[in-house]
Amino acid sequence: MDKAKKFLKNRKITYKQIALKTEISESTIRKYGMKKSSLQDGKWENINKLARLYDDSVIANNLGSLNNWNYFKKWVNENIPDDRIGKTIKEIILKDKKVIVEIIANLTNEA
Repeated sequence: MDKAKKFLKNRKITYKQIALKTEISESTIRKYGMKKSSLQDGKWENINKLARLYDDSVIANNLGSLNNWNYFKKWVNENIPDDRIGKTIKEIILKDKKVIVEIIANLTNEA
């Protein structure tokens, strides 16, 4: 629920665009955005869709700070060996962009 609240609070897209992406009616999204208590009574399916949009926006923002996804993918492929363990690590890293965001966050905090 917290992610859905954060997404509605800090959104950079219109209620209409959210409705198109989530297939939640624009009036329902507007109600959630205007009165946070209505979100608590909302359908779990809707809250989950909004939370996923929040995750997507966080991922997009963090990958943008790395310049782009292709640069990171190239770095992984050039710097992690192609042995059995390396291939497994590459697969895990490149399969889930949330993992990439976590790596970037940790590297940024160390700098």
